[in-house]
Amino acid sequence: MQYEKILEGGTKLIVPKSGAPSKKDEVFYNPHMELNRDISVALVKILNPEVFCDLMAGTGARGIRVANEADVKVVLNDANPTAVKMIRENALLNNLDVDVENLNHRVFLAGRKFDYIDLDPFGPPVEYAGSVFQSITQNGFIGVTATDTSALCGTYPKACLRKYGATSVRTDYYDELGLRILLGFLASTGLRHGFGVEFLFSHSTRHYFRTYLRACGKSKNIRETSENITYLQHCFKCLWRRYRKLGDLKENCDCGGELKTAGPVWRGRYADDEVCKKLHDEFFTSSYGSRREAVGLIEKVSQEQAIILPYYNLHKAFKKLRMNPLKTKTVLESLETQGFKSCETHFQPLGVKTDAPNIMEALRK
Repeated sequence: MQYEKILEGGTKLIVPKSGAPSKKDEVFYNPHMELNRDISVALVKILNPEVFCDLMAGTGARGIRVANEADVKVVLNDANPTAVKMIRENALLNNLDVDVENLNHRVFLAGRKFDYIDLDPFGPPVEYAGSVFQSITQNGFIGVTATDTSALCGTYPKACLRKYGATSVRTDYYDELGLRILLGFLASTGLRHGFGVEFLFSHSTRHYFRTYLRACGKSKNIRETSENITYLQHCFKCLWRRYRKLGDLKENCDCGGELKTAGPVWRGRYADDEVCKKLHDEFFTSSYGSRREAVGLIEKVSQEQAIILPYYNLHKAFKKLRMNPLKTKTVLESLETQGFKSCETHFQPLGVKTDAPNIMEALRK
């Protein structure tokens, strides 16, 4: 394996030479995840945990950057001896004093508690989530990446059911549905370990989903978390969609179309207003490599929280209506004139979120 020295953020890193990461690699570094790591560093600065635990650290890019740029105590672990060697080299390269361990994740976490654990596995986070919740402190923070988007987004529904215990449907808002299935799974896992969850910032970017949550043990948080785990019913005939509890599911839409059911899903907010504001300020006033992309992402994610229903794909909606598509700006202005909330979405360029009860009727006007 060949290596190269790079600069990411304000941190020097020795990483494997660029190429698409695969499970065959001894250790891999993905340059396309710089935005992911930039947001992690920014959030750690905002949340200021006592100890940042990078559970499956790989090259150590995330944890080393956090130690170097956010100035908090960092513990890095990886089961791969080659990865651990690279982590130590990267720590030395940046003159950092960090704890580095070479253990299986369960062995590493056993009997320990952290107030921030980052989980960034190659593939689904499912088998690791329970151990993470067992080792998180009250009001501690968890960062999770999921790259198995084809299962979560409905391309492989059997894989989603097997891994996440959820039914996925390939809708026009497949990426928002996939994110909400992931959040629903994490919320359910938290409940099983005595925690409610508050999602601080979540997004869908390129080939992965990413979320940051706070684990809360108060009865109010647990109750609210339980209430926000529900199902989503969708009509392919008229594009109607609604969240429903298990006992309230219907077979058919009012238009006569068959309703497809996805879930369990998270129906609540997937970002916190105050965290979004602080994140925006951090990126706006700093020099992260992904600064421009991150600012746009944060602005859209923040706007989306006022509308819980999944977004509509305008191209598909106008195709259903057999109408020439209008510009997104024109649609947003029309919806506002009709008295509805609406906004663009970070999920798709042609996506619009709105609280209009009948999107087809609203688009005709």
